[in-house]
Amino acid sequence: MLVTFGNKIRFAALAAALAAAVTAAPALAADPQSDARAMVTGMAEAVIGTLRAGADKAAREARFREMYRRNFDNAGIAAWAAGRAFQSASPAAKQDYLATFESYIVKAYAAQLTKYKGERLRVDKVETEGRYTVVISNLVPPDPRDPREIEMRLENGELQVGLGFVPISNLSIESEPLFEERLVLIVRDDHPLADQSPIPVQSLDRMPMVMLSNTFCTRRLWEENAQLASAQPQIVMEMNTVSSILAVVEKTGLATVLPKLTVAEKRFDHLVGLDLHNPTPSRQVGLLWHRENYLCSASRAFIAITKQVSAAFH
Repeated sequence: MLVTFGNKIRFAALAAALAAAVTAAPALAADPQSDARAMVTGMAEAVIGTLRAGADKAAREARFREMYRRNFDNAGIAAWAAGRAFQSASPAAKQDYLATFESYIVKAYAAQLTKYKGERLRVDKVETEGRYTVVISNLVPPDPRDPREIEMRLENGELQVGLGFVPISNLSIESEPLFEERLVLIVRDDHPLADQSPIPVQSLDRMPMVMLSNTFCTRRLWEENAQLASAQPQIVMEMNTVSSILAVVEKTGLATVLPKLTVAEKRFDHLVGLDLHNPTPSRQVGLLWHRENYLCSASRAFIAITKQVSAAFH
């Protein structure tokens, strides 16, 4: 059984020829729809991985060629594109044409991958049409709260300098640590734990809490550390702003976990931040810039001022 891709692998401009391509990868007879979904998702993840690793032009082309050969029927696609002329061509001419067609696809669409801006591929529907399994997918814009968005904008030249969490895996991005950011338990000053610090993370098991939603890296960092301590706090409320969470903590007496700097601002008089340990949730914050892109005088001044302020504050 063949697999087609409707608007399909339009992943960061794999578009056009590949978007209408038919692969020769056989679907599993037991569950062709699941196999097709897994195939498309796997290809998208492979492409994203190459881009986020900061691969150069040659590496991108080599990776894309490997993926193309493994998943696409080049001969079938090329023959379809040439039409009747392909059938009447000599064997030698067919071989030359197939090699040229593959090189064109690889170079053209590997180059277009440089326009990637952090989108992800979402498979919306998989359906069977006769002997074909059709995978329908769409590009989902990047979440601006995702720290990887900064990396991609640096990669694309949209930003000259950024602030993010370090170290990062993208080899084309330079970084310089500024300070360590720790997460703390924030409670009202009349909370039973208010005079206890540090607090073992495991002791927060089943504690009612208000937290940022899991689209925020702060929430994900906290959950990773809670899991290490075999703790499962009860998340009774999720919110998308720090100020609203602090207001809820002050009004209701619920607990939350946020960066230590949150309570340093002293906007809420009756809240205290308590250190956590076993483990201590923390991360490094640093400056980010592309190793090959130009830094204007304003960007260089920003870097210098940021380093001075960070050193004085910490």
